Amino acid sequence: MKEKQGQSQQVPDLRQRAEELVRKTGQDLSVMSVENVHRLVQELQVHQIELEMQNEELRKTQLELEASRDQYASLYDFAPIGYLTLDSIGTILNMNLTTASLLEVERTRLIHMKLSSYIAPADTGAFHMHLERVLADEAKHTCELQIRKRGGAVFYARLESVGVQDEEGNINQCRTALFDITEHKKFEEERLQARNLESIGFLAGGIAHDFNNLLTAVLGNLELFRSSLPPEAEGFHLLARVEHASLRARDLTHQLLTFAKGGAPIKTTASISDLIKESGSFVLRGSNVRCDCRFSDNLWPVEIDEGQISQVIQNVVINAQQAMPEGGVITICGDSVMIGPDPTKHFLPLHEGPYLKISISDQGTGIAADVLPKIFDPYFTTKPKGSGLGLASAYSIIKNHLGHMTVESELGVGTTFSIFLPANPHVPRMGKQEESITQVGNGKILIMDDEPTIRAVLGEMLHLCGYEWEGAKNGSEAMTLYQQAKDSKLPYAVVILDLTVPGEKGGKEVIKDLLQIDPQVKAIVVSGYSNDPVMADFRTYGFSGVVTKPFRLTELSQAVHQVITGSTK
Repeated sequence: MKEKQGQSQQVPDLRQRAEELVRKTGQDLSVMSVENVHRLVQELQVHQIELEMQNEELRKTQLELEASRDQYASLYDFAPIGYLTLDSIGTILNMNLTTASLLEVERTRLIHMKLSSYIAPADTGAFHMHLERVLADEAKHTCELQIRKRGGAVFYARLESVGVQDEEGNINQCRTALFDITEHKKFEEERLQARNLESIGFLAGGIAHDFNNLLTAVLGNLELFRSSLPPEAEGFHLLARVEHASLRARDLTHQLLTFAKGGAPIKTTASISDLIKESGSFVLRGSNVRCDCRFSDNLWPVEIDEGQISQVIQNVVINAQQAMPEGGVITICGDSVMIGPDPTKHFLPLHEGPYLKISISDQGTGIAADVLPKIFDPYFTTKPKGSGLGLASAYSIIKNHLGHMTVESELGVGTTFSIFLPANPHVPRMGKQEESITQVGNGKILIMDDEPTIRAVLGEMLHLCGYEWEGAKNGSEAMTLYQQAKDSKLPYAVVILDLTVPGEKGGKEVIKDLLQIDPQVKAIVVSGYSNDPVMADFRTYGFSGVVTKPFRLTELSQAVHQVITGSTK
């Protein structure tokens, strides 16, 4: 029944089409045979089906176009890059949601606004010049500038724009891609700082080397002169002050090298309490902040680079002082602690064993919780004039000592830095009296140094300790003298080699040649480059001892004595 109704509804349409077709072809339906009429009707039905199929294809195509348009709109709006269409004066005609998000402004409020109103005042001129270049041709143009968000924050942006022609061929619009390059800029700045720091390191190394040579001559001759006077002599105490100042200058050059170039620590066994007191009082001298040092009895000795650890203490104390602009007390505590095998009980990335714990506490403003995790990051600072390297270098030094550094803080209460250094309870620490003992001996010592004044002061210091000496200005002379002494059956007891000889073989190369002549040679490496790897790991390079310029008479005499007797340092 339904089929008949459908057929009956199609009849008027078919008849109308048939009549139209007849009119076009000039045929008269009244004289057409029934067979021709049926054939004509069949053709019209086929034609109708074809039209319906075409309509269906058109509907599918329309739906696909709509889906594609929606997909494009989503890609456009949520792309990781901001997209804008600007007119000839920089008015925003269209934009995606990413641009609105970057500016922190609703898209509807940005349409018909001038982009220049969101550009930092210092860069508006650069933006207008960029716009002029884009409108002048169809090439892509790029510029970098700073853009202000609605809240006032500024980010670095790169604009990449091309002009758009209208129907008449005129360029009166441009399409712009907006990139947030803040992180890229930060990376570039850090890389530039690192490059500058490396350059400073080379410069500092050269200056420190020359300065340490001068200090060696000053300190050595000063000690020689003071050793010739009785303690009650007039001016004896003044010489002691000069000597102390020279030692402070030595520490400063060591700190400069550590800051600028880093380097492995040159460790010696030490009791750290005096070093902490001296380092803290030195940086607080003349300020309205004082140190209160509290150390437990029988602190365990530690193996440290005294210059580097002094720098750590000074950096942390300076940080604490700056947190107390109104003055106050910095408390430094030292304790011997045992770290157990279970890290879940102490939450420290340290191996099991004995450690020296140094706690430095201030009564300052404290550090915000969101800032605390970044406190040891290089170049991170909350201070307007800070470099962000003080605490970062301190953390690095402690790590190089196989220790760890932590920080706890509460706003309005204060901050505590804790430093853990591996300790050795079984190694006796020399007392101050033992440290100041000049070891005497006998034998002949060869000194290689390119500076005549250094050779002379070294020789006089060794002569004062009972040794004979000869000097060589370079590796060739040293090899000749050593071979002659060996052939004459009067060999040198010790060879002292300067690590760096400009234009000639230095100590690192000369010791290799000496070992070829005499595998039993005993050599001490000396250098003003305290952070050279050879100084930290001298035995690997064939040396038996190490002395860092500038040095005291006691340090030199003890090093020579230990090498001759074979005792460990």
